[in-house]
Amino acid sequence: MLLASAAWWFGILYLAFPYVTNGSSESQAGPVGAVIGNDVILPCYLKPIPDNIIVEWTRSDQTSGKVHLFKDGQDSDGDQLPDYRGRTSLFNDQLINGNVSLKLSKVTLSDAADYKCSIPNEEGQKSNIKLLVELAKDELDRVLKELEEARKKKEIIDNENDSLAAEIVDIKKAVLIKSVTKVMLIADLLLQNKSIDEEDHEKIRTAGTRHDQMTQLYQVLDKKGEKAKSAFHMILKEQEPDVLKLDAASTWSRGQITGVIIAVIVAVLTASAVV
Repeated sequence: MLLASAAWWFGILYLAFPYVTNGSSESQAGPVGAVIGNDVILPCYLKPIPDNIIVEWTRSDQTSGKVHLFKDGQDSDGDQLPDYRGRTSLFNDQLINGNVSLKLSKVTLSDAADYKCSIPNEEGQKSNIKLLVELAKDELDRVLKELEEARKKKEIIDNENDSLAAEIVDIKKAVLIKSVTKVMLIADLLLQNKSIDEEDHEKIRTAGTRHDQMTQLYQVLDKKGEKAKSAFHMILKEQEPDVLKLDAASTWSRGQITGVIIAVIVAVLTASAVV
């Protein structure tokens, strides 16, 4: 899990070699690796170089705006993408030699992309470079540590949730045994998520009446522990949410309620007679 999460943060570091093009052509240079926060040079060598050279650096995923533009003998930021302002530069004294490489300062994760350098006034003069971005070792260690701490916190919360759910299942045992109707559906789902095994499932299925099946289910849950009870609670919320809202009194039959009322009346009359 940690390696899968960390893989999102970094690519494999490749070495890039200067790629020189002559005449009308488009080339693909090898990927360049950079560490977040460091500077990186995206190599590009194009020939021939015209006197009124224009150099454009663009991203393949951006339809407008430039990463860097050199025009009229100077850098121009009028059409530059905001994220690159103040972070790009060319080696102006080496342009005459065909070195139109781009220096990108303070690399960020969002800088990872496919770049293209070109000389618009020399049709076909262009080269493509892929930039891969990775974390420095100490930063990677920090991220891995944070991921591990987050995993542990989630595990603690999950355990607390399991304990709470199990407690609810225990408190409402009598109500649920009496009220749950989809016993075998719940047992099937518990078997499916491996909260109970096939032997337990068979005992529930052959228990007899629905009440007997629920009683057997509780015996299985007591044996399996909090995780199984938490799974039962979650399934119950999906399949029969209303039964979790019941208390013991709400499950009494009309006869039981009548009996209680009569008992209360008798008690009151008896007390009045004594007085």
